[in-house]
Amino acid sequence: MEDALWRLTQQSRTLQDFRKDISGVWSDTVARELNSRYLNPHEEDDQEIIKAFREQNEALEQAKEKLRIASEQAKEAAELSAKVVESLEFTQQELNSAYKSYDLYIQYHAEARSHLPLVQQFINKANDACPK
Repeated sequence: MEDALWRLTQQSRTLQDFRKDISGVWSDTVARELNSRYLNPHEEDDQEIIKAFREQNEALEQAKEKLRIASEQAKEAAELSAKVVESLEFTQQELNSAYKSYDLYIQYHAEARSHLPLVQQFINKANDACPK
C-alpha cells in the first residue's frame, strides 16, 4: 500500500511538473481551455485522492495495530478463562467434599445424641451406687 501511494504521488508530481515545464510554450486558447476543463480539476482530484489514500493507509495501520492488541487480549482472556474454569472445578471438588463431611457430621451427631439417654442412665446408676 505504501508503494502504491508513493507511485501515485510520483505520477501526480510528474504530470504537474510537466504542465509547469510546458506552460510557457503551451499557453494558447486551447491550452487554457484544456487546463480549465480537464487538467486543473485533475490536479485537484489528484490531491484529494492522495490525501484520502494516505488517510486510508493510516486508518488501516491503526486497525492493524488494534487488531494485534485485540488478539493479544483475546489470548490473555482465554488463558484467564482457563484458570477460572480450573478454579471452579477445584472449588466444586472442595464443595462436594464439604457436603460429604457435613453429611458425615449429621450422621455422627445423630448417633451421639441417640446415645445420650444411655449415658444419662449410666450416670444415674453411678450416682445411685455412690453413697450420699
